[in-house]
Amino acid sequence: MMRDQDEQLDGVFTTVGNLRRQADDMGRELEEQVEMLGAVDTLADRVGSRLQTGLQKLGYVVRQNEDRYSGCCVALLITVLTVLLVLLLIL
Repeated sequence: MMRDQDEQLDGVFTTVGNLRRQADDMGRELEEQVEMLGAVDTLADRVGSRLQTGLQKLGYVVRQNEDRYSGCCVALLITVLTVLLVLLLIL
């Protein structure tokens, strides 16, 4: 009877030891994944910041070109209308 209890306790002890080793392995794995996720997060922040800066610069260029081309188009249309009016008056 005592011997059976000792064997059962030895089995429980072995099982608990195995569980502890597995928990330690999982803990190390989680620590490694946390480090990798931190690196990915830092890289994603850096890329996001660069993308935001690029979008701002692109928006600025688009606004500048819209204003410039709008002014050119208006000036061209005024010139064409003036020429048409002069031709209409002459003919």
